[in-house]
Amino acid sequence: MQTVAIADMNAEQQAIMQNATAMASMDLANLGTRERLAVQNAQNFLAMDMANLNNRQQANMMKAQQEQQRLLSDQAAT
Repeated sequence: MQTVAIADMNAEQQAIMQNATAMASMDLANLGTRERLAVQNAQNFLAMDMANLNNRQQANMMKAQQEQQRLLSDQAAT
């Protein structure tokens, strides 16, 4: 996983990273299909190398991650 400077992020970006980190660390053994997809999505997002992306591209990746996690969440299912 890459190291990201949290201090250089705004509050929304910090929340996205914290949520992805929490989701990626969940144990897959007791999760349903949608939850497993959310965990795998978070793990893949955290494994991305964003070093060569400019600030706008990084912000777009953060927004895309947030939207994907929203779609995979239980709240979106109801």
